Amino acid sequence: MRAFIAINLPDDVKAKISEVITSIPGNVIKVSNKNLHITLQYLGNINAEQEAAAKAILSSIKIKKFNAEIRGISYFGAHKIHTVYARVNDPVIIPSIYRNISEKLKLHGIIIENEREYIPHVTLCRVKGGNNKDLRAYINEHSDFFFGKILVSSLSLERSDLSLSGPVYSTIYECDFL
Repeated sequence: MRAFIAINLPDDVKAKISEVITSIPGNVIKVSNKNLHITLQYLGNINAEQEAAAKAILSSIKIKKFNAEIRGISYFGAHKIHTVYARVNDPVIIPSIYRNISEKLKLHGIIIENEREYIPHVTLCRVKGGNNKDLRAYINEHSDFFFGKILVSSLSLERSDLSLSGPVYSTIYECDFL
């Protein structure tokens, strides 16, 4: 099964993000409201043993609930925009959780492909191509847009099933913070 570790978002913040997503210009594939989240680690296809290890890793993380802010739109892609996202302004705690999870996954033999610098974010859309001039202007206009504050109180292991209408996510396991 395809899986990832995520921080789920409250409905009010998802609603505000969805409002902005509807107005993103260009040839893009927009993320649906129900699929909005902060990805901590994409695991890819995992088996039952790896699923059990991921659950144990989540259970081992003992931190207090904390607040984070979602503010501003940015993008991935040095020369050509391929993903538009909302920034999660937490330079310390979420990246620390990411590093902790990544190290523990490696110890359990779960190999993470395409490892790169982790930037906490909520994916808004993927860019299919075409002229990005309007999209770049839109991103610049929304570079400081305030989506809201969230209380990060848990992590979840999510299953991702592909369908003709896009991915369908379901929570397999959730671990609450202190």
